[in-house]
Amino acid sequence: MQNNFTPTVLAIAGSDTYGGAGIQVDAKTIHALGGYAFTCITALTAQNSTGVKAVSATSKEMFKEQLESILDDINVDAVKIGMLANAEIISVLVDVIDKYKLKNIILDTVLVSSSGKPLLEPDAVNIMIKELFPRVDLITPNIPEVNTLLDTNYSGNEDEIEAMVKGLFVLGAEAVLIKGGHSQDLSLIH
Repeated sequence: MQNNFTPTVLAIAGSDTYGGAGIQVDAKTIHALGGYAFTCITALTAQNSTGVKAVSATSKEMFKEQLESILDDINVDAVKIGMLANAEIISVLVDVIDKYKLKNIILDTVLVSSSGKPLLEPDAVNIMIKELFPRVDLITPNIPEVNTLLDTNYSGNEDEIEAMVKGLFVLGAEAVLIKGGHSQDLSLIH
């Protein structure tokens, strides 16, 4: 007997005009893994192979409309959160997570683009920690994001991993997957 179940995943992220990150990559990945991606845009970016040139956050009203239009119609099996842009979007998202009792939530703690452009307003970081960390099942920071979240200066060496994870647990994370692409310890990158 063939299983015709296709998991539904709500991807919440910024739009990358270059197609190398953000909602475009999230949707491609979800589909490649056999899921069906629904999307909600938090911000528009203007970027190319050299980096992010500009960012424009979605209004909180439009962000809420996007979320509720999907969630009033579809039961999603999981949620993948990327770039959030600002505190208003985080506040709307928190309310929606509670209202719809969303589950299986992964938060990629996107803070800054690889070219150095801020993708989350600095005043929103503490709100993300206080309000979102307790509501998500897994956070997936890279080493620079860990350093921002913990106000540390880790280089990503193997002997630092336990301290990084413990620090993130203290902030309220339920589970942590530290991405090692920025690690100085090449044995950690597989």
